[in-house]
Amino acid sequence: MHNAKPCFTDTIKKVVKDPVGTFRDINGRLHNSKTGRFTEDPNKKIKAPSYRRNMEERRKALLRDAKDPKSGLSNRARRQILDSKGKKVPEGYEVSHEKPLYIRTTHAGKRKLDKAKYMKTQRKSVHRDRHKFCGDQYHKYGPANKPKNPKP
Repeated sequence: MHNAKPCFTDTIKKVVKDPVGTFRDINGRLHNSKTGRFTEDPNKKIKAPSYRRNMEERRKALLRDAKDPKSGLSNRARRQILDSKGKKVPEGYEVSHEKPLYIRTTHAGKRKLDKAKYMKTQRKSVHRDRHKFCGDQYHKYGPANKPKNPKP
């Protein structure tokens, strides 16, 4: 029982027909008509594998900030970082990339930015505020300044 009606449209507004022997459920997912199981959608965009962050560089940044008295970390957070040898981020803190990884498209480009010198340990609330409207990172890397054609 193949649904002969055109089902979904792609971004260019061409009508894309479902393969023979399939149907779409209410959520738009493709199913095999005989078994009812999900089927691989031929129109689905292939997603590139995500970049795996360098934990050794993050560890270096944590230890550097724990040793720096002007880093803005509390004594409890400092102790926790030093006790874990930089392997755990204290609760309520995040390691921020001062140059966001999305400004590069390739893994090699992201790897160049994923260095301890571009990272900073800070409270979650401070980090989030910097990304909100009128935060310093919002103005530098926000939607208006996001590169349209990022460097590789």
